[in-house]
Amino acid sequence: MWVVGGWDVRGKGCVLWATARNGRHITPTLYHNYHDLKKKHGAEAAKQIIRRGLTEENQCRECNVFFDKDVFEGIKEKLGCYLEELPSEKGGWGTTKGSAGMQLTDGVCGVVSTTGGTVHPYRLVTGILSRLLKMYLSFRLYTHTSRLSIYDNIVHTPHWDIHAKHIVRTTNGWTSLLLTPMQEKIIPVHVHMTVQRARMGLGDGWLALHWRHILIQHDGYTNPSRRDNKTYYSNLPNVTIAAPIEDGLSIEDIKVPNQRAYTGPKPVIPSSLADTPSASLGVVGLMKTLNSTLGTEYDITPSLSSLLTEYISHEYDFGTVYGYLHPIWFDCDLNDIQDSLRISEATDLEIRQEALVDGQITEEGLRMAPRRVWDLFSNRVVPWWVALHTPWGISHAWLDNSHRANVLTPINEHEWPVPIPKDANLDLVRIEMLNLGAEYAWLDVLCLRQEGGRREDLRAREWMLDVPNIGNAYLLEKVVCYFNGLGQPLDGGFDSDSARSWFKRTWTLQETSHNWTIGGDTGDKMLNKRVRKRFKSQLSSVEQAKRDVVHWLSLLQGRTSEKDVDKVAALTYFLAMGSTPAHNETRPTTSTTHDYTKISPTSKDNSIGTGDPTSTIAPAYSELKSAEDAWTALVKVIRWYHRSQMLFLYHEPGPEKNAWRPSWQQAMNWDTRTFSSVFYGSVNHDMKPGTYSYDGWRIESVQVQGLATPVAAPRNGHLIVQTRSWYRGKHRCRYKISAGHQYPIPDGVYSLLFAEYPISNETPCVVGKMLPDQTFIKTSVFEVIDWPRDEKKWKRMGAKESRIFLG
Repeated sequence: MWVVGGWDVRGKGCVLWATARNGRHITPTLYHNYHDLKKKHGAEAAKQIIRRGLTEENQCRECNVFFDKDVFEGIKEKLGCYLEELPSEKGGWGTTKGSAGMQLTDGVCGVVSTTGGTVHPYRLVTGILSRLLKMYLSFRLYTHTSRLSIYDNIVHTPHWDIHAKHIVRTTNGWTSLLLTPMQEKIIPVHVHMTVQRARMGLGDGWLALHWRHILIQHDGYTNPSRRDNKTYYSNLPNVTIAAPIEDGLSIEDIKVPNQRAYTGPKPVIPSSLADTPSASLGVVGLMKTLNSTLGTEYDITPSLSSLLTEYISHEYDFGTVYGYLHPIWFDCDLNDIQDSLRISEATDLEIRQEALVDGQITEEGLRMAPRRVWDLFSNRVVPWWVALHTPWGISHAWLDNSHRANVLTPINEHEWPVPIPKDANLDLVRIEMLNLGAEYAWLDVLCLRQEGGRREDLRAREWMLDVPNIGNAYLLEKVVCYFNGLGQPLDGGFDSDSARSWFKRTWTLQETSHNWTIGGDTGDKMLNKRVRKRFKSQLSSVEQAKRDVVHWLSLLQGRTSEKDVDKVAALTYFLAMGSTPAHNETRPTTSTTHDYTKISPTSKDNSIGTGDPTSTIAPAYSELKSAEDAWTALVKVIRWYHRSQMLFLYHEPGPEKNAWRPSWQQAMNWDTRTFSSVFYGSVNHDMKPGTYSYDGWRIESVQVQGLATPVAAPRNGHLIVQTRSWYRGKHRCRYKISAGHQYPIPDGVYSLLFAEYPISNETPCVVGKMLPDQTFIKTSVFEVIDWPRDEKKWKRMGAKESRIFLG
């Protein structure tokens, strides 16, 4: 049995596994709970709660095994306190140091053992199931699902991938005796169940929103990163950064309290110092200012002197110099600081080059760190290879052009005009982020190259990799959401249903996070409650969508974007899974954006890259590509079961050469409200011939009747299939069919594809015509009521399991 989050994944029914062997013995770690209950409710209340914990004594020895010495010592301390204050519970408890006493593996540091209590298994399981069904409307229990493999907290099954916080593994107690190869792997101790411990840092509400979320949570960015310097900052004196005040106004006129001023020990510099030209300070002045700001007394070294001289020649201001140096100031050998930064830059450049191959993104490229981050201490945008520090995400509603201004700012060295609300001030955003606890932040208008800058020729190249990875900046740290526009106070003007609302914009889907807070908070509790309720609804929608392409399409249908292709790009972030490589080992001959063959691989500006062409799994972004072309490219790299959903659920033929799935326009108009998460078989993409095929069951010839008229759904008709039996010989079988759409299916003879293992009595089917070259052209879809489950009966109908090429 595999119990995964809210899923029971095994080959038997829900209650069948509740036997004395698998489920009777329950021993909660009350000594651990007592410590927390005592802190929260006091000793007497904690004792009363604990004493209700077990029903009766049972002659069963329960063991909690520890592999970490420090954890074991901490548990022993808690157990000692528990038994001292609840002496009636002393009987049966014991601790064993090491593994010898229990005949356990050598890696065990200690064991806590006791006798167990009991609870009736049937009552336990049905009680839990009843509560789950009441608490979670979307809860489903699939009891006939085998487990293929487990990677980290992802369980792969033939039907779907399950992302879970906890995975419980159970096995038969006699496994090591029955299976010789397992004798060295399963130790004969009276234990039937193990629980995979949740990873550190996951809160009670944590659940990965999508596959890339869990991948980056576990493995981090492809690019290197470094630890923070908080321990060094604690010894620094307080610094105050006050908001700039316009003439005639007071600090109280700033509606957001967190935007008025920052005071704290972080080495934050004011804008006046950041704007100071480094040439006016000279090498000695730069060194003196760095030491005083960071609380050090370092001597200048030849390497550092050379580096500061280089910065002066580049006409950097002090803010830029400080942004480059303070991240490594406490850890780097100043004798090698110049070489250290050059190596970091070269490493990052190589990683980004290898992430792109001929306009396609590699698997490593999908875990790319942001190219730039906003250093809030220096108030400058710096490259990732300088900061090497995970940023907070800043998510905001984009106001329309009439309410925006393009601002040139030293924060990004005037590289491009920054589009912000006309009455917004980036210095106020900076102060608010500092008060919330951030050191680095990612803000799209500052960190993603915008239109109209000095190096417009670089924008399209950078966007190929950076736009598909925007969501990565919002995965590892807190996300600050400005629902009324960047830096704007959250006040009565908030409208969650307007076209420009944060909740209606396409890009904010990938900026949605469990770890978020309100930006521009004015202290309006009623409004904040309303916003949190609306945000929770979006979180729920994203959580439900993660298994189905159908639900993702539904989420995008009500959203707006500057360009149609942006919707496909947002979908790519969630669905590009690399079921087959996007690259077919030949260089593309045409492109909507670049002639890739003319870009030098040795150029520092090269964004196309030199990585392994067979490892590419996602299309790069191009704003010049049509939404239809981008959708066609995405379909190649989504999971096979996502393609299967489109084959079995979409009700009419798609575009020429791909009639089996909807066009982008059809997908955006698809009524998906009635569909649920169900597996329909495998639709694969073959790279070299560029074809799609369905691996499943097909009946060459069936008759469809009753679905020719587009009346209100659901429509009912009949499927007539020729079969044979030993007592009747050849004869026709008639099945009821139902269509939840209005697309007409003329009465006639068709080829039929059907799903192998439906989870209800309604079997999804696709009907269409077979061309002479044995390509299947889809006509429409419906469900067959009470279709037999027996393969022998299918074969008597002429059904064959094979690979069917789709047109």
